[in-house]
Amino acid sequence: EDSIQRRLERARQELEEYKSMDWDYIVLNEEGNPAAGSRALVRHLQDLWMRDGTEDVVAVDVAIEAGGVAASSEPSKATRKNVFVEFSGLARKLGTDGVDLGQGFPNFDPPDFVVQALRDELEGQSGGGPRIRHQYTRTAGHVPLVEIIAERYSEHLARTIDPMREVAVTVGATGGLFLALQAALAQAERNHASGASAGSREIVVLEPFFELYRSQAQGLGAKLRTVPLQFDQEHRSFQLDVEALREALGPQTAALIVNTPHNPTGKAFDKEELLAIAEVVREHPHICVISDEVYKFMIFDPPDGSETDAADKPAG
Repeated sequence: EDSIQRRLERARQELEEYKSMDWDYIVLNEEGNPAAGSRALVRHLQDLWMRDGTEDVVAVDVAIEAGGVAASSEPSKATRKNVFVEFSGLARKLGTDGVDLGQGFPNFDPPDFVVQALRDELEGQSGGGPRIRHQYTRTAGHVPLVEIIAERYSEHLARTIDPMREVAVTVGATGGLFLALQAALAQAERNHASGASAGSREIVVLEPFFELYRSQAQGLGAKLRTVPLQFDQEHRSFQLDVEALREALGPQTAALIVNTPHNPTGKAFDKEELLAIAEVVREHPHICVISDEVYKFMIFDPPDGSETDAADKPAG
């Protein structure tokens, strides 16, 4: 307790010291556009140098230009605003006259049992001192956590999951997706090097798709190939085009992302569609299928052929 109080007091002193400093800063926010951000940074550097009596800023301009991020007054295709930036900007302009349904903004507090568990952990004692686990966990996930995840998903998938070999905890779903794509592309490279398959650098997604898929494919140096879903006017829903999917997959495909329930349409693929996807994939056993089921527990109208009597099952 004394040690904690000393650290808190020192932290308060440092905060007071920081408050007394005369900070000179400018916040740059160019909506995720690296080219525009680089140009803005150059302008502010020029202002600072001119303030100090320095006029030679050509070197910085050249360095930025050589990097390729500010060589054009127009943002490149890879750095244009995405749908989330566009709609978030519109929502901010509308203010209280609009509601942004494009992003998740939790408007509720964490469950009481979660808050209590954190409180118990912080206040727990061991050997006369704090019991806080202030140390790195196992890289693939804290053992008690992966064990409970394996138990849970053994029910989901109706087979026994090995917690130490088949479960990995990532920094959010975004980190998990990136690692899955990276692993799929790496395996494709190994297959190509061994002569087992052709070079596979394509990631196939069903369109429309979650914008993150495009940026992660670009970041990994892969090509994103899309298969448009077909809109059924009669049923007012999107349907899988099996033949279009079959044409898109091939030796060049490293991974296929199947997102159900689907973002942004809300479609939950029915059993017949999922079986059709499986049949097509079996024609290309080298392809890694990534099942993005982040909304699997938010189905209000189960699709045909789903396990409606088993609420613990994933979507479809």
